[in-house]
Amino acid sequence: MTPELITYSPPPKRYESFAERLRVARKELGLTQKEVAARIKKCKSEISQYETGTLPSFWNLCELARALNVSLDWLCGLTDERRPLKMEM
Repeated sequence: MTPELITYSPPPKRYESFAERLRVARKELGLTQKEVAARIKKCKSEISQYETGTLPSFWNLCELARALNVSLDWLCGLTDERRPLKMEM
């Protein structure tokens, strides 16, 4: 009887905090903080603050999710499924 070969693959990297998820989503779209700020009609410094730990208001959170095409529950860390929003025309 030969020992069974066990392979290990690490779990996918998780982005736990809102700040990390915001930064990841922004960078994956190739956007700067200034560009995200323009999409939600805020200043760059607010986006910078969000990416360093300040939590946005509910309405700004909704706008960020829409601008980055991700769900609120993913952005808030409640799920690992992004479920991008479907834009209605």
